[in-house]
Amino acid sequence: MTAPHLVSPVLVLGPAYSGKSRWAKDQLVHCNQTLVLHTGPKASPWFDQPGQDGTIPPSWEYLDTGLDLAAVLVERLKPGGNYIVDSLNQWIGRLVFEEGPQGKAHVARRIQDLLSQLGTKWDGMPTPKPTLFLVSAEVGASPPPFQDHERFFRQSVGIANQFLAGWAQTVVTVQAGLASVLKAP
Repeated sequence: MTAPHLVSPVLVLGPAYSGKSRWAKDQLVHCNQTLVLHTGPKASPWFDQPGQDGTIPPSWEYLDTGLDLAAVLVERLKPGGNYIVDSLNQWIGRLVFEEGPQGKAHVARRIQDLLSQLGTKWDGMPTPKPTLFLVSAEVGASPPPFQDHERFFRQSVGIANQFLAGWAQTVVTVQAGLASVLKAP
């Protein structure tokens, strides 16, 4: 169950370390069962584990999806469940890094597959629909990167965010830990 004014799926956007993930988790902190699909490195000091600091319920499950976000999300997404994907930009970054500059077509296909599979799964799911927060950074507000693969990463994240913003029922931006609703039904 999301906060009363939020209709799922919710896309949470904002700059790096702006409080996006914390804000999404805060929306579900009252839920006993939540699955956080983690896509980035666990070595970060900011990586919250359930029960670690008292802000994340110990009943929450964290799952590192690696590069298999689409398969894991489609498999685990169930009616009435609570989910946070944290974060799409980290997943895309891992894809770009693994594939290298020559793997643009494969990266683009993996992103398209995720978006297609998620939309199909969501549309075919009975009610109650899951509560789904998709966290992603806005990475395009700086000067263009010089490296081809860095530009490709930024373009890929921007295109994925645009598609998800059109598909999501609610779009929120978080700046300095403060959320503003950009789109609501």
